[in-house]
Amino acid sequence: MTATMSAMARLPIAALLLLALGVLPAMENANAAGEADAPTVFEDQPIQADITVRNPNDFAVRVERVEANCTCTRLELPEKFLLPKATTVLHAAVNSANRSGYQQMGVSIFLTDPDCELISVALRWHVAPLITVDALPLDHDPRSGRPPDRAFLDVYRFTTQVRPDELSRMRKRVLVRGNPATDPPGGLRILGIEYPGTRWKFTSEDLGGGAWLIRAGAKDEAAEGTLGSTDERVVVRTNQPRKPTFTLEFAARISRDIGRDPAEIPDP
Repeated sequence: MTATMSAMARLPIAALLLLALGVLPAMENANAAGEADAPTVFEDQPIQADITVRNPNDFAVRVERVEANCTCTRLELPEKFLLPKATTVLHAAVNSANRSGYQQMGVSIFLTDPDCELISVALRWHVAPLITVDALPLDHDPRSGRPPDRAFLDVYRFTTQVRPDELSRMRKRVLVRGNPATDPPGGLRILGIEYPGTRWKFTSEDLGGGAWLIRAGAKDEAAEGTLGSTDERVVVRTNQPRKPTFTLEFAARISRDIGRDPAEIPDP
């Protein structure tokens, strides 16, 4: 039995009848059934989808608001009043910048009736990156590729908290990699790092094969750090015309109370 015949054998009879008639049931409350069916866009392209949303109730409902778990999402639901079991279309668009790989976005449709459960909608897609930017764990060799733990992938903001006499602990490593399918001739290159501040210093190293290592650290690790908090931006310039720059954020807090038992810290 072929894979297709095996898959069809598992379908309910009603679904088989629809297939025989040439009628495919529309996907509801999601643009794709799962990762394998999700569409792919480059990171400089937004994912856009028109998703069929069904009122699951046996009575009419009114939509109060629509929210996504990311502020980069643009949502439009033209119809706010839904008849029992009726459907409408949710127009969704999400910025794919600075993402890579499989993505999922949750959308919640809240109803005015407090006794009604919200309607959950899923937007699924893949992002083909132009440039990936990853944080590196201490034990990870940058020449071995991207970190296996997804928590370290697509990281553009770095935070640190150190004592003023331990500035060497501010060190960060950032792995930057191109995409062979879209890299300029000769591969990805970092052309410069623009940082107007005085707390950090940055260097870049060509690892070969379109991969670069950015090292960040205190400008003078031997000096006594200035107390206080800073939140600064660094602009990295590249030769990728579709992503000529990207911005990294570095937040630092230097305090003598770092690492101390909270019970030992005097009240301000």
